[in-house]
Amino acid sequence: MDTSKTKKFLSSVLAVVMLFTVIPTSIFTSYASESFPVMMQFTAASGNDFHRYYKQVYSVTFLDEIDNDAIAGAVESWDVSANTGSGEVMSWMYLNEEATAQAGQNMYDVYIAGEGGVGANPQSGYTFICLKD
Repeated sequence: MDTSKTKKFLSSVLAVVMLFTVIPTSIFTSYASESFPVMMQFTAASGNDFHRYYKQVYSVTFLDEIDNDAIAGAVESWDVSANTGSGEVMSWMYLNEEATAQAGQNMYDVYIAGEGGVGANPQSGYTFICLKD
């Protein structure tokens, strides 16, 4: 056995152990302890929201603040909260004129927002895919 490699390995392990005892645990738990509003679960049949436009979505942007003025001026908007009807997670869309001109059909930019961020639903399989047509 090569003792110099073993010593280097053990000293590396010791350095990592010492590092983790010095770093505050809050660094590792900050995201886990935060609570974000969660998006609803979508299915292959989802169509009462932006999924109705699935072939015309040009971009999706997540925001950590709901902008009621943006929603008021949007083409359409939806409550996409897991907590149905709460308005905790909102989605809205605007016509993207440049993408529309290039595609020859209306193309939209979709925004999804919740105060402080948006959490993914544990069942997120159909959030951005659709099996229609």
